[in-house]
Amino acid sequence: MTGALAESVGRRNVSAECLTRLGRSSEPRTFLSKAVKKSFKVGDHVSWNSEAGRVRGVIKKRVTAPMAFKGYTVRASADEPQYLIASDKTDHLAMHKGAALRKLAAQRKTTHGRSSRT
Repeated sequence: MTGALAESVGRRNVSAECLTRLGRSSEPRTFLSKAVKKSFKVGDHVSWNSEAGRVRGVIKKRVTAPMAFKGYTVRASADEPQYLIASDKTDHLAMHKGAALRKLAAQRKTTHGRSSRT
């Protein structure tokens, strides 16, 4: 049994014939990225990963065309928009693709002026 005709199943090598009977192919497997396109809107509360850890903020603008931002060219398009986000804790602005963002529960104001997640 050659390596090209066998697949490791558990701790055993199985021939191509056995794989066919099991409903599996002996062809090399290729894994395609099935990235889910995430769409956000202005005002959504999101988080993203940074060098300092997880950061939270609010989307201020949806960018659908290339533009300059902090000395870099943001290559946004209608198919792959990027989002301008204001950090909750600082006045920092960041630009991120939708794939880098996680949507959080909406924030609401309490009677004491502090915000809390719903």
